[in-house]
Amino acid sequence: MSPSDSRSEQKALRVVIVFVYTFGVTYLLYWLTNKMIPLRVSAASERVGLDKSQHDEHYGPETGGPRELAEYAEPAETGRHE
Repeated sequence: MSPSDSRSEQKALRVVIVFVYTFGVTYLLYWLTNKMIPLRVSAASERVGLDKSQHDEHYGPETGGPRELAEYAEPAETGRHE
């Protein structure tokens, strides 16, 4: 076994250690956050729609007025290029 093989193995081991540590800490933070503030919404909220159930926002032709719908329209071609 040459010294370069040993260095490659050390680098590979370091990568594995960093991956395991990062995954573990991330999972722990996700778990703690989920215990304080559930990160999933209920099935009823999904059926209603998250804009309505979480933010009380209304978008679309059935509820939006001309001003709201204008925000989604393509901008008019002015002939200017930026």
